[in-house]
Amino acid sequence: MAKTIIFTDRWIEAVKPGRTRVTFYDPQVSGLRIQIQPTGFKSFSWYRKVNGIQVLRELGEFPTVSVDVARLAAEVHNLTRAKWKAEHYAGPNPFERKPREESASVPTFKELADAYIESQVRAKANNPEKALYQVDWILKHHFEEWFTRKLDQITVEDVLAAKHACGKKHYQANRAVEFVAALYNWSSKSSNGKINFWKVPNPAADVERFPEKCREAIAQPSARRS
Repeated sequence: MAKTIIFTDRWIEAVKPGRTRVTFYDPQVSGLRIQIQPTGFKSFSWYRKVNGIQVLRELGEFPTVSVDVARLAAEVHNLTRAKWKAEHYAGPNPFERKPREESASVPTFKELADAYIESQVRAKANNPEKALYQVDWILKHHFEEWFTRKLDQITVEDVLAAKHACGKKHYQANRAVEFVAALYNWSSKSSNGKINFWKVPNPAADVERFPEKCREAIAQPSARRS
């Protein structure tokens, strides 16, 4: 259930996550909201009806994005909405997603993962069976929702969400971020003058890892892939 409260950086920093995702709206700016996940991940978004259709725009993670910055971004969307409404919704929809011209041919995340597995895991791993199991596990547990998405549609916010979805399991979170970084680095890398898979910016490049203790370990899943 959504709640209303005037946002401040101090309040958002102090608010504790619950057992389920909680959404708060800021009454000072129409459509501005923050969602707090059970893991503690907090992100701003703008959510309003435009010409009869609900429109969602992600504004960024707190505290990387402050309340003032989120309010400014939401106001820009409100002004765009108001201008289009004043024009009786004539002309192109300013909120319509405009994929790049080449998006139709851009491979999906699953296609990249499959290509990476064939080129780097099956062909080069010292223990291919173990390596395949580990890659399969991390894909299914962290990135299954990305499988059908185009490579250029996955953003740093998506990587941050996957990172923070791990909660206090910092080892898992770091491995997940590193896995995405490795996939995209390999994809854009040139071998013998040719791109390995697809030239695309790396959404994990600027995502910071959690500090780890030297002997920190992760409990490995017991079930093996059939």
